[in-house]
Amino acid sequence: FEAHNNLGNVLMEQDQLEAAAASYATAIGLKPDDPGAHKNLGIISLLQGDFETGWPEYSWRRLEDDPVFKVRNYKPPFWDGEDLTGKTIFVYPEQGLGDIIQFVRYLPMLRQRGGRVAFDIPLPMARLMWDLDGIDVSLKDGDTLPPFDYHIPLLELPKLLGTTLDTIPAAKAYLHADKNLVEAWGERLGPKEEFRIGLVWGGSPDHLKDRDRSIEPELFRPLVETPGVSALSLMVGRDGEAGRVFGDVVTDLAPDLGDFADTAAAIANMDLVISVDTAVAHLAGALGTMVWTLLPFNSDWRWMLGRDDSPWYPSMRLFRQEKREDWEGVIERVAAELADLAKDGPNAG
Repeated sequence: FEAHNNLGNVLMEQDQLEAAAASYATAIGLKPDDPGAHKNLGIISLLQGDFETGWPEYSWRRLEDDPVFKVRNYKPPFWDGEDLTGKTIFVYPEQGLGDIIQFVRYLPMLRQRGGRVAFDIPLPMARLMWDLDGIDVSLKDGDTLPPFDYHIPLLELPKLLGTTLDTIPAAKAYLHADKNLVEAWGERLGPKEEFRIGLVWGGSPDHLKDRDRSIEPELFRPLVETPGVSALSLMVGRDGEAGRVFGDVVTDLAPDLGDFADTAAAIANMDLVISVDTAVAHLAGALGTMVWTLLPFNSDWRWMLGRDDSPWYPSMRLFRQEKREDWEGVIERVAAELADLAKDGPNAG
């Protein structure tokens, strides 16, 4: 088992997906109840857009001994598609903040099935999501849970709601910035005289694949120096980095970005967000703001293979590394597109 499973891991890292899938399938034949092999087989199917196969296999992640998936145990049963009429279902997040933004789109579908939805919102997202359509009971870290009939982690909903590539619930905007905050940020940023872009070049250094997804900020210089562009940094957690690298050329918004409600309101005042694969890219997509997401050669399953668009976010374009670690090539393509867009002035696109 170990030999075939490890070979699958190596082949997957080398982007040899068909061979990797065959190795995982062989491993599963030898050890049918191994959750890691099933999960990885699911990831390959999701990458290939085969959601019908992918979701059930990906569901095996819940049995892995991995704190990333944060599966909880409660006395009421795990929801497995039962009738929700008159029932309360408690949905809780798992994995990262970007995952939460991507998959809260499913909560209204539970209500459409007659359910009363309680959702546990991480504190940095509480103001943004407190009144989100589809949530009947909003909870934040430490709140006492209400009585509920079923529970489920957020990322199980696509499987149980039968999501295929053609049925992704992809509204142009399903999150909304607070109007008062948008107005306040508009006053803070002043009149929009140039094409305004928000930038994110790095994610959390604690992320398993941060080395692959983050970019040295200096590589963004061709973007911030594009004629007709006003560049703002949406980076948080990198105190003063924007100023150290770019000086006054980039406005650093980090000191005023208290939570995701602030970030959403700032984004609402921008023409375009350019971001590596972080929660900010998801947020811009969920708000319906034009966003260009920069992806490493081996990108996450949600971005699938070879696409320059995303079925999850109609306002998003994907710019992929064509070879490993080649961010220069990505930035060159982005800079050319940005120059073309910016010459038409603010609100272009």
